[in-house]
Amino acid sequence: LEKKYGSGWEEVVSKEISDPVWVTNIPREFYDFEDFKTGKWDNYDLFMPQFGEILSGAKREWEYEKILKKIERDNVNKSNYRLVLKLAKEEKLKPTAGGGIGIERLVAWISGVKHIAETQPFPRVPGTVHEL
Repeated sequence: LEKKYGSGWEEVVSKEISDPVWVTNIPREFYDFEDFKTGKWDNYDLFMPQFGEILSGAKREWEYEKILKKIERDNVNKSNYRLVLKLAKEEKLKPTAGGGIGIERLVAWISGVKHIAETQPFPRVPGTVHEL
């Protein structure tokens, strides 16, 4: 999709669709599982028309050599992932997968608000503290 639509493909796709669309096999973060034999990624996103992604998930890499190779390929700072690399090297990581739904994104899409901040019970603005 990035080759076809450019780096802003997510916005382009969500503007072009008229129904929800599942997007799978997306090259993403180094920790998403990538089958080096087939070049496929085990991940997904759900895009809503005129809005964007509201749901995302993936199988995770767990093998040390694969994680290390992808960190180096993607020019990621290894020191930020020391613990993950240590656990993978010790074979303490197991195959896992996860997914999540952006509740505020879903509410924004359903209610048709222009900005996700309108769905948040407490605004999240860097450097701002809201006392209860």
